[in-house]
Amino acid sequence: MKTQEGARNWKGIVEAAQQLPYEVKAPSYIPYGYQLYTARQDQNDVLEVVYYKKGVTIYRDGKKYIDSIMAYRMGYSLDTVRDTPYVPSEYGDLEWSKPGDSSEVYYTGNPETHMVRSISWTKDGMAYSLFFLERMKEADAEFYKEHVVPLKSIDSSRYELVGNYPTTPIKPKTIEEMKQEHVVPMKAKTGVF
Repeated sequence: MKTQEGARNWKGIVEAAQQLPYEVKAPSYIPYGYQLYTARQDQNDVLEVVYYKKGVTIYRDGKKYIDSIMAYRMGYSLDTVRDTPYVPSEYGDLEWSKPGDSSEVYYTGNPETHMVRSISWTKDGMAYSLFFLERMKEADAEFYKEHVVPLKSIDSSRYELVGNYPTTPIKPKTIEEMKQEHVVPMKAKTGVF
């Protein structure tokens, strides 16, 4: 995944939600060990959130490469939420669809083994897409699809889901404060030895 030309990056989904012209929805579950990497808006008012599995960076051909990535996209149409740099045939993936609760659900991957790389759907006038750099079971992809909910229903302390990690401002300490930290309090003398 790479930032598209003209994209705007945010610290997390909460900040993005304040800037987008629609009610933002986000995954309330992501694969175990994953956390938010970035949230951004591309030029078509599409929210893109990239999650990655921390600590599994591998090296291929001498270059740093992360293969555990999940991307979530939300926007007004399926054409804009489908990840344009991803060309299924280049990955050996096939495309198929199935009827869903409110509309057709589109998949890419291997239908014979029920392993998918992406799942896209529309609901309530909005379009959504989940992309998995590593294929995952179709049932797992559907689970994550079913748990895309309004952002306001996700606990804001779930930083791995929504970002906006808390930062504690660092205030410079005075010389007196530093001295106080290193003073060992003395016990009161009782006169008894």
